[in-house]
Amino acid sequence: MGKLLLENSLATDVTSVSNIFIDNYMPKANGDFVKIYLHLLRLINNKAEELDLNNIADIFNFTEGDILRALKYWENLGLLSTTKSSDNIISGIRLEPFGRSEHYIKGVHSMQFDSDTKANDVKLPQKKHYSPKDISDLAENVEIGQLLFIAQAYLAKPLNSTEINSLVYMYDGLKFPADLIEYLMETYISDGVKALAHIEKHACDLYLHGIKDVESAKKYKSNSTDLGKKILDAFGITGRLVAKEESSFIKVWQDEFGYGEDLIIEACNRTISHTHSPSFKYANSILSSWHDAGVKDMQDITKLDENHAKENKEKYAKLKSKGVPSKKVRDTKLSTDRAYSYDDLEKQLLSK
Repeated sequence: MGKLLLENSLATDVTSVSNIFIDNYMPKANGDFVKIYLHLLRLINNKAEELDLNNIADIFNFTEGDILRALKYWENLGLLSTTKSSDNIISGIRLEPFGRSEHYIKGVHSMQFDSDTKANDVKLPQKKHYSPKDISDLAENVEIGQLLFIAQAYLAKPLNSTEINSLVYMYDGLKFPADLIEYLMETYISDGVKALAHIEKHACDLYLHGIKDVESAKKYKSNSTDLGKKILDAFGITGRLVAKEESSFIKVWQDEFGYGEDLIIEACNRTISHTHSPSFKYANSILSSWHDAGVKDMQDITKLDENHAKENKEKYAKLKSKGVPSKKVRDTKLSTDRAYSYDDLEKQLLSK
């Protein structure tokens, strides 16, 4: 094939995104968090001096809590910094310059599995780039040579350098036995995962949970699958498995929030009670609000509900004292799963 002529007919009104962000951060970040970061870049490129979190939430159909979690995620990774007012409300956001790529990659790994690292005091071995000579030397090991052959057979194509590095990292970095790596490839490729980088992520998850043999890995996956089925049952969904996007929600609830089956199912039940329809996104808003409030178990939820009921009773009394008809106060639905500000509630009622 001869040379191709590449022409640019794009408009000049563009937003520049660093390759470091695309290569080292974007693949491992929640998609909604990426949207928020890119939107901030666009605002800065357009020299916007004022920022309204409510407007951003409306643009993406997020809650303000979703925006705050995204900002916290990027701030923990050092991509931005925030300033806060005396009442602890964000008053400014500053996008920070990038540092060394290795630091970023390490930072993303530690962020992704932060709750597990703290709970178990386990850290992922630093991943190094294996040179062709390193791989050639390692390939003399019969087990690695066999794993490379099996991976190519499962994927039905030759492996590129990134895929080889993922495979070697699982064996040489995580010190996983060959039968465990083979099990992971067989299981997740059968489930539709076609990238060794994604299988590496699952391997890292097992490592941080102290799982280093096939039987334990099977039990761990079975427990995760069972939870997915129970969530679908709670939502009244039958005849299908948990979808990929839904699995990502469950992973956050378990790995980032550290929540067990009881809290997750409770959130699902409340979702049906409030919306009368299954919604992973709504359940996520409930669980996120609990996580932000420091909820650890069902007793904490009971206390939170009691506090909300008490606050709502006081708000009702204030509204009635301002002349709002009792029927309007009574008919207003207040969710115990979401913190409303008094000002918003008052505006809602007075506008009726």
